[in-house]
Amino acid sequence: SAAPKVEPPTAVAPLDTGKSTLSTRTTSRKRRLRIPDKPNDKANLWNIMKNCIGKELSKIPMPVNFNEPISFLQRLTEDMEYGDLLTRAAECATVEESLTYLSAIAVSSYATTSCRTSKPFNPLLGETFEYDRTDDMGWRSFAEQVSHHPPVS
Repeated sequence: SAAPKVEPPTAVAPLDTGKSTLSTRTTSRKRRLRIPDKPNDKANLWNIMKNCIGKELSKIPMPVNFNEPISFLQRLTEDMEYGDLLTRAAECATVEESLTYLSAIAVSSYATTSCRTSKPFNPLLGETFEYDRTDDMGWRSFAEQVSHHPPVS
């Protein structure tokens, strides 16, 4: 019996476009259009409460399906979705008009919370999240969890 034939790994040449700025780089990544639906697993609330009698509230384990299927780092970065309002505020002629745009970006973080009733997962120490909008908005965000106690992202 002969040993199975193993193909050697093929080397991939690095992509060199000759352009060094981020704003001219184009990617073919497909962006997710929405957050996946929350799993419809029904947790037995009575069993959870029965097991928590006498426990400290901070020590009660919660089922995973109580959380939103994203990390807190992603939730933080969602606030930059309307970051172009900051640019518009900087270009305003009057303070009142500038304050209008600043108020709009402050309120915009609540735009997606109307139907969100669960919290995102707490990020692990060293976890990172990258949000690349260089193609359409001209910016890129990097978030990292750098401390656990106290939590610092």
